[in-house]
Amino acid sequence: MTPLINLVSADRYPVVLDALGTLFRDADGFSVVARCLNAADVRTAVATHQPDILVSDVWVNERDPLAFVRELRADRHATRLVLYSGRMNDELMLEASYLRVEGVVPKTMP
Repeated sequence: MTPLINLVSADRYPVVLDALGTLFRDADGFSVVARCLNAADVRTAVATHQPDILVSDVWVNERDPLAFVRELRADRHATRLVLYSGRMNDELMLEASYLRVEGVVPKTMP
């Protein structure tokens, strides 16, 4: 039996969370332990579930896109972070790199 990789997904749009849920439910080895619509829910879900991976839209917090990432890193959570976005500029990419985000995926990728 393959050990499950616990995952939290986050996006401001429920339809996107539904799609991510379907994607990971159909993939062997993943368990979606929480779905979050905002940055506050992300922080709570990560603290509660201590997932292996967080898959989140960068803009889950519109005012300060990477604030939740800074907070998770400051709290020293071991969760690996994979961010995606349709609006990722050079400044955000540089900060995400500085914050040791494990992956950044443009929404334009297949």
